[in-house]
Amino acid sequence: MRKFIKGCLGVAAALIVAHFALAEVKAGVFSECSPCGAATAGSCDPCDPCNPCDPCGGGSKGKMGGWEVGGWAEVGIWGNQYGTTTSYTNGAMDPTSGNTAVLQNVASTNLQLNQMAFYLQKKLDTRRGFDFGGRVDYIFGSDAHYFQSEGLELNARTSQTSWSNGDYYSAFSQMYFEAGYKNFSVKVGKFLSVLETDFNGLYSPDRFFYSNSYNHLGLGGIRINKLVDINKAIDDALGNALKAGPIVPADVDVNVTELVKMSPRQIAETYKVPIADVVYQLNNNPQYVQWATPIAVADIDKPMTDLALDNGGKVVYEGANLPLNDLLRLAPLANIALINIGMKPYTMTGAVGTWDVSKKFSLFAGWTNGENQTFFNDRDNAFVGGAKYKHSKNLSLGYSMMWGQSRNFLGLGVDRNYFINSLYFTAKANRWTYNFEWMLRNENFDDLIRLYGFGLEMELLYEINKKWSAGGRFEWMLVGGKVYSMNLAGDLPTFNYTLGVNWKPTSWLMVRPEIRWDVIPALDPFNGMNRNYQCSGGLSAVAKF
Repeated sequence: MRKFIKGCLGVAAALIVAHFALAEVKAGVFSECSPCGAATAGSCDPCDPCNPCDPCGGGSKGKMGGWEVGGWAEVGIWGNQYGTTTSYTNGAMDPTSGNTAVLQNVASTNLQLNQMAFYLQKKLDTRRGFDFGGRVDYIFGSDAHYFQSEGLELNARTSQTSWSNGDYYSAFSQMYFEAGYKNFSVKVGKFLSVLETDFNGLYSPDRFFYSNSYNHLGLGGIRINKLVDINKAIDDALGNALKAGPIVPADVDVNVTELVKMSPRQIAETYKVPIADVVYQLNNNPQYVQWATPIAVADIDKPMTDLALDNGGKVVYEGANLPLNDLLRLAPLANIALINIGMKPYTMTGAVGTWDVSKKFSLFAGWTNGENQTFFNDRDNAFVGGAKYKHSKNLSLGYSMMWGQSRNFLGLGVDRNYFINSLYFTAKANRWTYNFEWMLRNENFDDLIRLYGFGLEMELLYEINKKWSAGGRFEWMLVGGKVYSMNLAGDLPTFNYTLGVNWKPTSWLMVRPEIRWDVIPALDPFNGMNRNYQCSGGLSAVAKF
């Protein structure tokens, strides 16, 4: 406990020093405005309302020629009711340890630096016509790996990264150029996902709660595995067919996974039985496997998995007859889905144009190179678009969508098509703020698998005074999938209830304690894969500079 308290005090002191140090840098280096009454001909004067600094492009405190530098840092700690702590395997966090990977940015029980970020930006100002700008964001911390993209921080072939050290990663979360004329603008480069809402941002200062919502969790692997244990279905069917008769002695411990990699001839030689007996066993056990084309003499040198692909047929799995061909095509997809499928992308790379139709209404549309990727291949293409409407300072709403395709997905010979959309709004009344989001994701892998996820998130916040506010969050999400040719489907509902407080003693510091209750009835991801519910909580501090 003493180490923890000392660590927190040390981090707090470092944040304070960093804040004031950068403030001095901004004031001393980036301030170009002249003192009151000292403006020269043609220059701007911060004290002259007819000739202020910003419209001149000279910049005020923290700016240089319209360019601004800044950043933020977030540190936090989180624990759970079971006292389960974080453990590691070969230097990587075990996703079932600690608070579990379900909680994403608060998965670890260690004191952590979530985000240390720096940015350089120039905002567009097209009131007088043409203008250009851009932004570069660099982020370091335990959250940074969510912002890494294939082709830059991640290897495009292996999805591995060298931009990491233990629990900590680094990334250029944004690098884009922007240009505009009056009410039109275009952004080109890597930028944060356009699917994000205005109230649940990916950056720490841009949301009320410390922990992330389910919207950004990678639950695709759970969806696949709830449908069918593909490798087990193949192994059990072929292995049981071989073990149904006298081929494999009853007292021999058989590795079924290795057995189905052998050819009938190799099986006969291994167990010293006639090849005819092996072929007979495989062809005459319909309770396990039913061949479209029976195995013949010409097939005896083919591995069992090749026979399954060439001869076709079905295997019996949990009372259902499943096509062997599709099982073999699905096997690599199930493993990839464990890692690759998420509800929303964090970043995009491409070009997006925005048209401000009026002061209240805007439209945007563009193209991106898929999800969480940079310009490294021509197989991923997606259309993004949406609209935002601000009726008044108390009511705003938005809609965003992404429709894309990954051809020859990860070299597996199938095309992945996906559609994501999000509808959200914010309503305010007196000191109350209500935020709502509904979202949907659908994706198909050729005619094999359909994966889906949909749900809602609601936040109710109350401003107690200028420094204190409190809020609650409720989330419900259903993720599931279907294997078309097998008529198998599985759904996984998830629930989250969160209560939190924000304390802002100054304009640059925010402290937010939080408690959270998660329930996933159809799964046991908590307490070492032994519980389907968990109460957890912690706090974080965010300093802006």
